[in-house]
Amino acid sequence: MAARLSLLVPGLLGPLPAAARGWEALAAPSPALVAILARGRRGGGRAENYYALIDSLFERTPAAPLPAAALSLLGEHGQAEPGHWLRADPVHLRADRDRVVLFGGPRIQLDVAEATALVEECNRFLAQDGLSLHAPHPNRWYLRCEQPTRLDADPTVSLIGRYVDSHLPRGADARRWLSLLTELQMLLHGSGINLSREGRGQPSVNSVWLWGEGALPDTVRASWSRVFADEPVLRGLGRLGGAAVAAPPSQLGDIEPGDDTLVCLLGAHEALLLDDLERWRGALDQLERDWLTPALARLRRGELDQLELIAESGGWRLRRGDLRRFWRRLGPLVNYLEF
Repeated sequence: MAARLSLLVPGLLGPLPAAARGWEALAAPSPALVAILARGRRGGGRAENYYALIDSLFERTPAAPLPAAALSLLGEHGQAEPGHWLRADPVHLRADRDRVVLFGGPRIQLDVAEATALVEECNRFLAQDGLSLHAPHPNRWYLRCEQPTRLDADPTVSLIGRYVDSHLPRGADARRWLSLLTELQMLLHGSGINLSREGRGQPSVNSVWLWGEGALPDTVRASWSRVFADEPVLRGLGRLGGAAVAAPPSQLGDIEPGDDTLVCLLGAHEALLLDDLERWRGALDQLERDWLTPALARLRRGELDQLELIAESGGWRLRRGDLRRFWRRLGPLVNYLEF
């Protein structure tokens, strides 16, 4: 039975540095991608950030801000203890003249042993306030709170490499949490783990970034029966929505046709986090070869009713008949990119 295949590809179209406009690698052919962008039917609006894009794919109740921490924890290992959660991502804050730049995620390169030791040090301090950190992943930490936290903050991933002075946590409880963060920063500054990292030329973990407050939603509606993703928030939403959740395979050929399917591919997104344009171009080439070209072949054979490509700037829906929209000329890929 034919069905819908949705490919969620954050970072697909950039944004790229303005200086990359003349980069010769952008002229390399991407015929399947360009065919979808040119002949697909455009829909959806621009997502404010990476997690807003993920959240836009599901219906939740209550309709509150995305409780990314609780969903992420559920996505990590299939369960989340009751209560309210905050993501407390380990980060490195670097002073740049009179402003502060945030680095986190893949730029930290924290291993399991280091994360475990740092969390234990922090928990000895946090226990006096009835708080506790958990680190199921070295780069994703979670803070459990007994009561709702009136704190609003931007996701870590939206701030990597940016000045954070104008993005400090907001809300009625912001002052209390900023005070706590200051004390944690003092503790982390003197940690032996950080001293060892600095000695090896690695960035210290000198703070955590709090965001994504909330408890699990009451209900989630997913329009896919299968979700293939490594992104934990997306996995959590899929699980609550009743979808079968698994890690994405390396190519479309490993997924049998049949059910409505969502696949999240993070290669382009992760490359942009590292400011690695060569890696980003390689992710697009792999997407073209292993996913888009065979997806168009399935669409032509009638094994798919609809192919959908989703990125921050919107979505493109393609049905079999749309491939015959020959008046939609196939321009160069650079025409669709953001700089």
